[in-house]
Amino acid sequence: MSVNAEADTTRVLIVCDEATVPRDFADRGWSTVPIRSHGEEGELNLRADSLGTRFIGHLDERANDMVRIAAYAFAADQLISRGGKGDPNRRRWRRELAVCVPVSDPSFWADEDTTTALAEALGYGTEDHWEFAFSPSVIGDRRLQLGFDVDARDVLADPDCVALLSGGIDSLCATVEAVADHQRRPVLVSHRTTPPVASHQQRLIAGLETQFPAWSFPRLSFWIHKRGKEAVERTRRTRGFLVAALGAAVAGQVRLPTVLLPDNGYVSLNPPVNAQLVGTLNSRGTHPTFLRLVNRLLDLVFPDGVQLENPLERRTRTEALAILSNHGCEHLLRETRSCSHSRFTVDKPHCGVCSQCVDRRFATVAAGLEAFDPPEQYEIDLFTAPLRDGEARVFATSYVGHAYRVDTLNTEKMFSEYPELEACLDLDGGSIANSAESLAGMLKRHADEVLRTMESMVSRYGNDIARGRLPATSLLRMAVGSVATGPVSNAETNAARASEIGAGERPPGGADQPEKPRLQRVGQGWWVTFASERALIHDSAGMTRLVRLLKAPGQQFSALDLVAGSSPSTKSDKHRVARDGSSDGGMNAAGDLGEMTDEVARQEYRQRARELEEDWANAKASGDEERYEQIRAELEAIQHVLKATTGKRGKRRTFSAEHERARQTVSKTIKTALDIIEEELPTLRLHLHDSLVFGHFLTYDPRPRLVWDISP
Repeated sequence: MSVNAEADTTRVLIVCDEATVPRDFADRGWSTVPIRSHGEEGELNLRADSLGTRFIGHLDERANDMVRIAAYAFAADQLISRGGKGDPNRRRWRRELAVCVPVSDPSFWADEDTTTALAEALGYGTEDHWEFAFSPSVIGDRRLQLGFDVDARDVLADPDCVALLSGGIDSLCATVEAVADHQRRPVLVSHRTTPPVASHQQRLIAGLETQFPAWSFPRLSFWIHKRGKEAVERTRRTRGFLVAALGAAVAGQVRLPTVLLPDNGYVSLNPPVNAQLVGTLNSRGTHPTFLRLVNRLLDLVFPDGVQLENPLERRTRTEALAILSNHGCEHLLRETRSCSHSRFTVDKPHCGVCSQCVDRRFATVAAGLEAFDPPEQYEIDLFTAPLRDGEARVFATSYVGHAYRVDTLNTEKMFSEYPELEACLDLDGGSIANSAESLAGMLKRHADEVLRTMESMVSRYGNDIARGRLPATSLLRMAVGSVATGPVSNAETNAARASEIGAGERPPGGADQPEKPRLQRVGQGWWVTFASERALIHDSAGMTRLVRLLKAPGQQFSALDLVAGSSPSTKSDKHRVARDGSSDGGMNAAGDLGEMTDEVARQEYRQRARELEEDWANAKASGDEERYEQIRAELEAIQHVLKATTGKRGKRRTFSAEHERARQTVSKTIKTALDIIEEELPTLRLHLHDSLVFGHFLTYDPRPRLVWDISP
């Protein structure tokens, strides 16, 4: 794959079914990935089956083209890595993809409005950059076949909408509500990639037919998947666009105006529960902005009108589950599948720790439906089993932590702390204020459901928690704590350590010190107070660097800054130093990373040095020795940076490995400090796990903003 040295961006040219490659694409020199939907070595299987009722014939040309484009994108998404485990900081998450597609109506798809709408919808849904080139498909190219050529509306008993049925909780709830509460007659459309997916969808539909015999629930199942070698990328962000295209194609063919694409509001918003998780790695397939962008494309493809709707966009999953209870459909919950890992084993169909499983488990407990979704159906019991280090543990604790934070915020504060929510508001719709209140209210209700579920579980397992019977890395133990790490144990440990490093036995301020985030330098260590925890931590290079990050929440520090001990730039947008450590276009011909400090930054360092020299003189004259030493240390750090970036005769230096060495050094020392903190201050460790972003640039980014009392 071609990788841009400046931003580690993977750039790939995708040629679909021998489409024509324009000169502009060919001259870029990008790696080429072919995708074929025919022949024994084809990478894409594209087929549709209608179950129960034979359905419509050939799709019209534009609808067929849209489905093919979506299928090609779905296959390409899985063939091109986002970096994988070898890229823990997700620097290669976003890709640039140039796609050559054969279509029946190239003039329509090449129109600027159409191409822009397509690229924007796919771009938002995947966080990639997409470009397209269209050429005529060959004569006789097989179009997507949906069955016999018949009068679809007569055969289907006059349906009035399309409902996308994934087999998950939300799609089931929306289908039940459409039929039972609104007397709608949906055609069910499903996408399946494996036989187990199809079998459980069939059982779910059989249950619906028994529960609501007045409607026949006609269904069309699309069998579209990548075949051949294993997928190198499993996030499958393009699946949302593929599912939307399938539903819209069927609706357009049967002349239906509405496609129900359901997801509960919390999952649709994909809230940023953790700074380390890229969009929590979840799909944006029902995000309000994504649906608006797809609907803009559908306005062009279907002039008669086809639009996507999310009937659950302002409801939590617990509120959606109330639909099943209201209509006696709780038993169908057992046939639903939510796991993003697609395990689908008979006895344990859910992993228990992916984002979908976590939200499902909390929701069914909060809705009082645990009997229909027992913990035995999960490979890992989220609340009581040990959670593996990594994303499983991080997401579970971040999910609960996010609920704690949201529970304390009003609408204005919520949008201030989570500016991503503004993208969820329809600026062309009705009252923005009312929309914001509705969205914030849904998130507050979700947070309340999560916290009530935690209260319920603490009550249920309180005896096991008190007696230390639950694993230390279970969610309940990590969220609630344990007697073994309580105040008495900490007090004894801290007293011994205080004696060792020359500090008092109590933190400065005495026993009545308020419980607020605080760092106080004493002797050769730091008194640290966070939430109800308090401990004395040895000073170290990693601890010193961590303190610098905590002093400036939201600011980016270069790894070189932290190694040198300098302050972060206040004008980072003017710096030419890229986030990956490269400068102005990346590596030069000699393999250097470029000039590590440009002239703007150097001027800022010199200006800061002049200011400090004035303060230094005042501190010396007033006899303020503590301030005098602080200024002296910062001046020495600035001089170190200027000297390190200046060669003979004042020329600026370039370094081939300086930045990478700094990144490794800073990351290693800070993580060593975090390991020490974890033993004494587990709540703080979880907070820092959520809030620290590592890389060539490091940031302490707590949500909501948190101000530490740090002295000196």
